Amino acid sequence: MQLSPAESSLQAEFVRRRWVWIAAVTASLIIAGFHFDLLAHAGGFWRDEVNLINVAGHPSLHEMSGDSFPVLMPLLVKCWTGIGLAQSDAGLRLLGIFIGLAIVGGLWIASFAAGRTPPVIGLALFALNSNVIIFGDSLRGYGLGALMIALTFAAACAHLKRPGWPQAGWLAVTTVLSVQALFHNAILVGAICLGAMAVCARRKNWLAAAQIGAAGFLAAASLLPYFVHLAAGDGTLKVLRVGNSWSGLASGLVGALDFSAGPFVCIWVLLAVLTVGLAAAAGLKKIPNDPQAVSKAEIRLFAGTTLLVALAGFMGFLWLAALPEEPWYFIPLMLLLAVCFDASCSTLSNRAGKFVLAGSGLILVLSLPADGRHLNFCFTNVDAWAAEIAGKASPDDYTVVTPWFYGITFAHYYQGPAPWTTVPPLTDHSTHRYDLLREQMLATNTMQPVLEKITATLRSGHRVWFLCPVKVTAILREGVPKPRMLPSPPLPRTGWSPDPYVGMWTSQVVFLLVNNGREVHIVDGNQNEPYITEQMDLLIIDGWRDTP
Repeated sequence: MQLSPAESSLQAEFVRRRWVWIAAVTASLIIAGFHFDLLAHAGGFWRDEVNLINVAGHPSLHEMSGDSFPVLMPLLVKCWTGIGLAQSDAGLRLLGIFIGLAIVGGLWIASFAAGRTPPVIGLALFALNSNVIIFGDSLRGYGLGALMIALTFAAACAHLKRPGWPQAGWLAVTTVLSVQALFHNAILVGAICLGAMAVCARRKNWLAAAQIGAAGFLAAASLLPYFVHLAAGDGTLKVLRVGNSWSGLASGLVGALDFSAGPFVCIWVLLAVLTVGLAAAAGLKKIPNDPQAVSKAEIRLFAGTTLLVALAGFMGFLWLAALPEEPWYFIPLMLLLAVCFDASCSTLSNRAGKFVLAGSGLILVLSLPADGRHLNFCFTNVDAWAAEIAGKASPDDYTVVTPWFYGITFAHYYQGPAPWTTVPPLTDHSTHRYDLLREQMLATNTMQPVLEKITATLRSGHRVWFLCPVKVTAILREGVPKPRMLPSPPLPRTGWSPDPYVGMWTSQVVFLLVNNGREVHIVDGNQNEPYITEQMDLLIIDGWRDTP
């Protein structure tokens, strides 16, 4: 029987949607497999994860709020511990994996809220990104922050489709939880609210716009208690704010997007231009007669406005914050861009939808080899070296860990008899104590007690265990000139950055070991196997050799 043109079009649409569903479900299952593959290989916790575990161990919210993250993730870890699921590293790792899997669910929820379609673009471009899997599952706040941004976007879509106080209430809940997961989520929450308010303003539905504004205001108000800590730690923040540039930020974003040296950055850029272009065109269309119905044009306007504000605001925030560029900072932004792509592309015609489906399938195929390579590594080898030292060092030996922040991981795993310290020596290694680091930068003869202890240990015939990055081992092999002492900060070119001082202090230790250590032995280990965040060498210096 011959089908009419309308029936043929409906049949083609049904076939396309069937393939969209098959592709999205298949991608979701593959992604879930990658998350569990990471669980099998992740190994011990690295310093940022240990920092969070220790913060979660504080008895009060006030103490938890002193970290560089809000309290939502520490509270979640505390609850996970309270129900008995944190008895081992694997148990805690499982919490991170569940958050990573929940992000996939968040993509589905956001895509359905916007256009009742599977999130094929978000799954292919975002959820399959190995940076997202690794650092979203890492026991820090970035995965949880990305999840809450997806739910905030979905709540905003629900409010646009059916404005009212119940929907505004859910939006308020998600906005507050978003900013309580990550401070810089406030920028993305603001972008979502502004995008939704742009649609409400276009309809002249001022009550709905006011409801969205109220939800955003509640999120901002929930951050006020943290300003006490931020104001008190203004001096410490100088050490953290090492400075960056627009080119550095762009490079960091490209590194986060282009995890496999493939064509992904170009695809992100093209989709961003398409989403913003569709939003601009939508702004010229006629306002619908029914103020309660959301047209395709308004979904495009919402997605494009949100994307543009989020990208400009987030990059501007990172520039003003002057923090170093790290790939995990961009995970929530990447998620919001991806859900905006899916929302906007859900409004495209059948022919354009086929093109998007084919492109997403190609991205999926190209991503698989890169994910297989990148997820086959541990986060750190500091836990293994801590066990090595604990099993072989005597109480009269001495262990030195450089730089200082690796001491956070070492303190978590080391149970040996030998005393140990970091470069520079700090009195607390439970969290990132930049306040103590700042004090050592201002002090004179910071390393003198450590150098004296190394000398006494070697002179007495005992050993110094030196745990250091791989690049320090190379310097030790080549020899190092006598370190040049630095004046008190700020320095003319690097300001309050601790890097020059840590380099100077480490050079002091290396100079002493090279010139006075009788025997220097590099412990065999997995030196040639890359680690995700922390790869250290272990050296044993045995006995004292007087210089001629």
